[in-house]
Amino acid sequence: MTVHGSVSYKQLRSFSSSTAYLIHHTHKELVGVSLMSIHSGLCSGAEDVALIEYAKLTGRPFRVFSLDTGRLNPETYQLFDKVEKHYGIHIKYMFPEASEVQDLVRTKGLFSFYEDGHQECCRVRKVRPLRRALKGLKAWITGQRKDQSPGTRASIPVVQV
Repeated sequence: MTVHGSVSYKQLRSFSSSTAYLIHHTHKELVGVSLMSIHSGLCSGAEDVALIEYAKLTGRPFRVFSLDTGRLNPETYQLFDKVEKHYGIHIKYMFPEASEVQDLVRTKGLFSFYEDGHQECCRVRKVRPLRRALKGLKAWITGQRKDQSPGTRASIPVVQV
């Protein structure tokens, strides 16, 4: 990807409302412009391997974090290990607060996410750790899919500022 000149944060914000810009550029170009504008303040979850690939191809610095809910399967940890080795990166794992998980399990049980629609479980295991991970960052790149949670993600734009 070749981007001429410097792209400011203000310009990056304007991309979110520019459908024409988004339509005519590849994912790699969007990642490259973002990394150029925000520098190393962009992160992605380790499960978003395509974004990590695009970021690596830009040659720009970036950081990677992933949420570890405490309920991941062994194959997920094996993938994390492979991603770190393949891309020569370190993934920063964000965990829920142990006391909050303990309280949740004591009051709601191990499988409360089946009963309450994930609300409290996700808040403890995902939302709060994500907020800690994003604290102080100007931007975040994620591979959230619209079909993962139709009630909350169905209308997510390609770029959201």
